[in-house]
Amino acid sequence: MILEPALYAGRHVCTRLYCHARALWKLHWFLSDFLYDPELMEAEELDDRRVVDLEGIIRQAYWGADGHQRLDVQGFASSERREELAGEPAACTDSVESVHA
Repeated sequence: MILEPALYAGRHVCTRLYCHARALWKLHWFLSDFLYDPELMEAEELDDRRVVDLEGIIRQAYWGADGHQRLDVQGFASSERREELAGEPAACTDSVESVHA
């Protein structure tokens, strides 16, 4: 659920995080930044019930050149970086949002 900016508060973000072999590093990075249980990470276990209530920041943007715009996660970071990232200029199609999974 989106916490900030207030205009979007209460809404949910629905996106994909690919889990194929070449993208597992990104899933690991995401879970680490959103403070997933380190013991489960070390054991390489993903408990979908533990993913609920994770909190962090995502940058998303629209892309697509075929007339269809798609929303995609461009990056993410831990909640502790909220102030640091809030000052970064974003392109008009980008948004930085604080989310609660």
